[in-house]
Amino acid sequence: MSKTRLADAAVTGTTARTTSVQPGFCSHAETAAYLGIPEATLYQLDCKGTGPKSYKIGRHRKYRPTDVDAWCEARATAAGGDRVAR
Repeated sequence: MSKTRLADAAVTGTTARTTSVQPGFCSHAETAAYLGIPEATLYQLDCKGTGPKSYKIGRHRKYRPTDVDAWCEARATAAGGDRVAR
């Protein structure tokens, strides 16, 4: 997963996050856009405890880009559908 895609998804207003390692948190919508899944799917993954690590900040659910990337890497599969040995 590309940090550039997350930076593109994290554009809010006129401010864009462009560093290779994002220092803060991304919103639920930004994270869903980065993963290419509907927001509802990300909510379901969160409720089941099978999604990327998230943080409750006030009333908002936030995600760290590094946690999202780690979650994706943990689910990497080989071309045949078998999990990649780590």
